[in-house]
Amino acid sequence: MTFGTLTAADKMIRTRIQIQRNNPFFAYLSLYLRFHEDNSPQNKTMGIDARGNLYYNKEFVEKLTDSELQGVLIHEILHLTFLHLTRKGTRQHELWNVAVDIAANNILINNGQSLPSGGLIPYNNSIDLGMGVKVIDIQKKNAEQIYDELLKGIKKASKKFGSSIYGKGFDVHIEGTDSVGKDGKKKRGGTPLTEGEKRAIEKDWQQKAVDAATTARMKGNLPAGMELLLGKLHENKVNWKTILKQQIQSQIPYDYTYASPSKKSISMGVYMPSYLREKIKILVAVDTSGSIGDKERVDFLSEIIGMAKGFKDKIDMVFLTHDTEVHNDYKIENGNISKIEKIKLNGGGGTSHEPVMEYIKDKHKDCKFAIFFTDGYSDLNDFDMNTYRFGKMFLISEGGSARQLQGKPARVIELEGYK
Repeated sequence: MTFGTLTAADKMIRTRIQIQRNNPFFAYLSLYLRFHEDNSPQNKTMGIDARGNLYYNKEFVEKLTDSELQGVLIHEILHLTFLHLTRKGTRQHELWNVAVDIAANNILINNGQSLPSGGLIPYNNSIDLGMGVKVIDIQKKNAEQIYDELLKGIKKASKKFGSSIYGKGFDVHIEGTDSVGKDGKKKRGGTPLTEGEKRAIEKDWQQKAVDAATTARMKGNLPAGMELLLGKLHENKVNWKTILKQQIQSQIPYDYTYASPSKKSISMGVYMPSYLREKIKILVAVDTSGSIGDKERVDFLSEIIGMAKGFKDKIDMVFLTHDTEVHNDYKIENGNISKIEKIKLNGGGGTSHEPVMEYIKDKHKDCKFAIFFTDGYSDLNDFDMNTYRFGKMFLISEGGSARQLQGKPARVIELEGYK
C-alpha cells in the first residue's frame, strides 16, 4: 500500500501518526523527531543527528510504502534511543555505521517491521556478509560487540572486503549538529559536538527512553528485545577494567605441554596438556604534565597497583613517568607493590607522547605492549604512531579527550562513564 498523491511532508506526518497508534514506546519517542526536507546531493535518503533532527530526501520518501517508511522512522528512533550517534568514540566511522544499522534492524525485524530491500537486514538474529564475515545472536549483543566481531572478520577475510558492505544502509548518521550558514539557512552536521554536549545529549535521550519504556510497560507493549538492551545500556556501557585485563591476557603468548598435564582434566578422567605461558614486558607510561591533577594521579597509581598484583607472575612491568620528556623508569618485579607506592610522580610541564614512544623504542626494544594513562591533551596528531611497533592502549581520564586518537592504531578507553 502506498500513500497515493500525498506529498513527502504529508507522508512523514502521517507515518508518525501511524506509529503513535501502533506502539506506545516508539510513539512517545517519535514526538522528539524534527523533520527537515533536504534534497541536497549528499542526502539521497535520510539523515539523523544526535539531537533528533531528521533530514529526508523528498524522492526517497515518495518511493517508500507505508510500512517501509514506518520501519525507516523507527530505525532512526532506535539510533537515538541507543545513543548510536555519540557512542562511536574512536571507532572507524563506516564500520560503526554498519554495526549500529545491524543492531537497529535486528530489533525492527524481530518486531515485525518492514524495511527497504537491499539493506543490512538480519535473519533469525544473524547476518552473513560473505567471505566468513558474519554475526550471530545479534539480539544478545550491543553495537560495540557487533563492531568488534565485524572488524575481526573483515581483517581475517581481506583488507579490501570492508568496502563491499559500506553504503548498504538506507540512512546517514550525521556527526555534529546543525548550524546556520551565511545564507541564513540551517545546515546539517555543521558543528562537531563537544564532549560535554555529547554527555548532555546522552543523558537527555536516556531519560526519554526510560519515560517511553515506562509508558509502554503500563500498556503492556514494550517492543521485543528492548528490555534487555535498554537494561544493558543503563548499567553503564562497559567495565573498562575487564577490557584492560582481557587486553593484557591476549598479549601473553602460550603453548601446550604434556609434561605437566592439566589438573582439571585429570580430575575428569582425561589426560590433557596444560598451558605454558611466557612472561612478556608490558610498559606503563603515566602522563604527569601540569594538566593532570592529584585525583588523576591517585587513580592512575591505583590501577597500576591492581595490574601489578593481578599479573605478577605473567608480566615484567616497566613504569615510566613523563610530560614532554621521560622522568622516571622503574622495573616492577613480581608485583612489588611497595616499590610502586614509593614512586614520586615527577613532571608538571606540557604534554608530549612522541618523546616517550621514542624512549620505549630505544630503551625497551623488547616491549610488546604499552599502556598510556593520560588526559589526551597532547601532540598525538603531530607524529606517525605506526612507526612504533609495540601494541598500544590509552586510558583517558575523566574530563579528558580522546579526539586526537580517532583513527590511530591504538585501543582507547575513556574512563568517564565507565564502571
